[in-house]
Amino acid sequence: MCIRDRWYQRRVHGGIIIMLGQFQRRIASTSLSRGFASGVPIHTRIAVIGGGSAGLGVAAQLARKNNILRHDIRIFEPSKIHHYQPAYTMIGGGLANPKEAVRLTLGLIPKGIAVTPFAITSIDAQNNILTATDGSTYSYDQLVIAPGVRLDFDAVKGLREALNDDNEPVATIWDFRSAQKYSALRSGFGGGRAIFTSPIPPIKCLGAAQKIMYLSHDSWTRGRPVPKLSVNFFNAGPVLFPVKDYSEALTKLVNEKGINVNFGENLVEVRKGRVAVFENVNTKLKREEPFDILHVVPPHKPQEFLKQTPNLTDKAGYVDVDAGTLRHKVYPNIWSLGDTSNLPTSKTIAAITSQIPVLVENLSRVLEHRQEKNFVQYDGYTSCPIFVGNDKLMLCEFVYNCVRKETFSPFINQTKPNRLFFFLKRKIFPLVYWNLYNRGLWYGSRGIIPPRFS
Repeated sequence: MCIRDRWYQRRVHGGIIIMLGQFQRRIASTSLSRGFASGVPIHTRIAVIGGGSAGLGVAAQLARKNNILRHDIRIFEPSKIHHYQPAYTMIGGGLANPKEAVRLTLGLIPKGIAVTPFAITSIDAQNNILTATDGSTYSYDQLVIAPGVRLDFDAVKGLREALNDDNEPVATIWDFRSAQKYSALRSGFGGGRAIFTSPIPPIKCLGAAQKIMYLSHDSWTRGRPVPKLSVNFFNAGPVLFPVKDYSEALTKLVNEKGINVNFGENLVEVRKGRVAVFENVNTKLKREEPFDILHVVPPHKPQEFLKQTPNLTDKAGYVDVDAGTLRHKVYPNIWSLGDTSNLPTSKTIAAITSQIPVLVENLSRVLEHRQEKNFVQYDGYTSCPIFVGNDKLMLCEFVYNCVRKETFSPFINQTKPNRLFFFLKRKIFPLVYWNLYNRGLWYGSRGIIPPRFS
């Protein structure tokens, strides 16, 4: 447990806990134990590892395919609670209530899809066999790998302890409980030196470190400003954003706000006495920086069990798939997307919503015995909606090679913050996620209009 229970707001879980009995009843209906005692693997036509945003979205759109029956799909997901992670930023920034970020997992998965409430511990890709944490085994025809990534709190010395300490002004919006802690720290900040960090990529949503910084700056400067304010951004990367036009716009923004930016500085330690230690990524020289409040983006790492399967991952541990088809480069019946994959694009839910229709279409074509030359291609589309304060947001959209591909550019200059984009991010996108996405009715930048593949 990363953050103390004190930071859970009880009202978030009151209603959810009452519904856990429903979880148990539906689990019982999925025939989990069939074949378990005999040791015979339970077979499923399409296995989906992970019931987070990527796995849920894939299963929901697979269920809408004419050549796939719902009982052909099985999701492996141990968590009873599903989190809408984009809401974490809004919780930390004071824009959203924690209740808006959570739902009961089984309430989101389309009925008829089998659910196994255990994590997968190993994949035998040669024999198409999965092993779960309870020792049960499952065979599959097609496999979608989407268990997400892990937050590596222990990669930064003293970070876990600081996050768990109620008396330390250290938090992160990458964790649900800690996002609530940060919200309290932000609203109670009495002034002084604020430090925000961003580690060496890859991480989920590269721009989120800046989102919470701008929202915090906005709350500290609106109305009666906090005294002796100094906002500092320590970024392990060389630029504010990988796309040049957006990076230039954000550089102008931090200059206007008076935010001090340090590039090539990676957080390596959080010490008692409110001291952060950074290491220069080029010179390896270390520097100590005092703070009065510290927001940390923890390093990310892939799931360890994936590395155990020969030729499944790249050297970094991410599932090695074709950047266009999302099909595995070695195992033709394995697919991956989202944070788990090594797709060379930003790891965001917007990217996932554009990857899902491509993966689902190509997998469906495999079931119809169509050749790979007829596969559709993912162009790397992703987006990063960056809160900049003053109820405005910059909507960054791009594809592979950091080429801009914008939805509203014929009408709006998307390098400039906009109140419409703020409204979409704050009000519309959560509604879409909880009401359309989980039903397989959301197709990324196309909205509710499904793509037409030739």
